[in-house]
Amino acid sequence: MGRIRTPLPVKYFCGILHAPAVTPSAIRAGLQELLGPIDDEFGPLEFDYTCYYQPAMGAHLVRRIYSFVGLQSPAELARIKCATNALERDLASTTGRGVSRPVNLDPGYMELAKLILASTKNFYHRIYLGQGIYAELTLIYQRRHWKTLPWTFPDYAGGAYWPFFTRVRRTFQRQLQSLAGDLPTSPAE
Repeated sequence: MGRIRTPLPVKYFCGILHAPAVTPSAIRAGLQELLGPIDDEFGPLEFDYTCYYQPAMGAHLVRRIYSFVGLQSPAELARIKCATNALERDLASTTGRGVSRPVNLDPGYMELAKLILASTKNFYHRIYLGQGIYAELTLIYQRRHWKTLPWTFPDYAGGAYWPFFTRVRRTFQRQLQSLAGDLPTSPAE
């Protein structure tokens, strides 16, 4: 019988799509209240990978990604996704400006060997976590490179975010090394 172990802490990030009229400061403030200080960020980048979001969000969407200083348990992902959904609703009520969904928040976390995103939508490659939330393995890190999977979203698969995620991974690795004496034992990645 295998021994049950407490997982290592993970580094949370949040992918953000927003309408141009939404100021990033409101998004930043809400996310920092939820996840703590931001330690790195990607963007702004015009999001032109798909038209899927345009009916609810409008055109000329902007992509940003924030990573957060503190490490947390991967078991927090469902709670965090529920909280970011609530934040989306709050931001829509104060910054909507003619669109029904001015902000889309997609939290996830990084381990040294993988990147996970949370979703409210089920599909064959997603695992149910509870509270109506699913987890998706989106990218894997192998032999010093990010690798895609057949279902990886086109923007995550395109490589534009990979230098950012590599930088965040290095920060995360240093954080894990500094905590080495305080961490539970876990299988090597």
